[in-house]
Amino acid sequence: MYALKFNFLFVFLFNCLFFFSAISYCQTHAYLVVEKPGTSNRQLYKTGDDISLKLKSESVYLTGTIELLLDSSMVVEGHAIRLSEIAKIKHRRTGELMPKVVGLSYKLPIAGVLLMLFEGASAEMQGESPLVEENTMVISGALISGGLLLGTVRNKNMHLGKKYRARIVRFDLK
Repeated sequence: MYALKFNFLFVFLFNCLFFFSAISYCQTHAYLVVEKPGTSNRQLYKTGDDISLKLKSESVYLTGTIELLLDSSMVVEGHAIRLSEIAKIKHRRTGELMPKVVGLSYKLPIAGVLLMLFEGASAEMQGESPLVEENTMVISGALISGGLLLGTVRNKNMHLGKKYRARIVRFDLK
């Protein structure tokens, strides 16, 4: 009796496993492909990915999670958006060095301002005539501008229609 129950349970679990794996195998996978024609430069987005995009009719970015990808439109945070309505897609670069670059983009301007502030405070306490010397201003300016330039490396704006094109590619696994 015990062996019969075990065999029944084993066959039932095997059939459930086969059924659910067959359903997942036959699903359709869709990707939003943003590419620069003629190059291998492309970004892939799938359902569940975070995206930040700017519509042609609005001046602010819509940021959210892709909920659904259809043939020529998608749903982001409950908003149905046609691909022809998108002006820009902001791609946040990732990689091994990006956390360090982001950290430097915040720290370098602060270091430049603090250097100028401490140099001025030190010169004021000692009663020196120019509060901040010229070479200190050059170094502080280089730190501030370097941090601001590193901040622009963090994101990449992909202008659709000018350099980039967007399309939705569907893969049916049958």
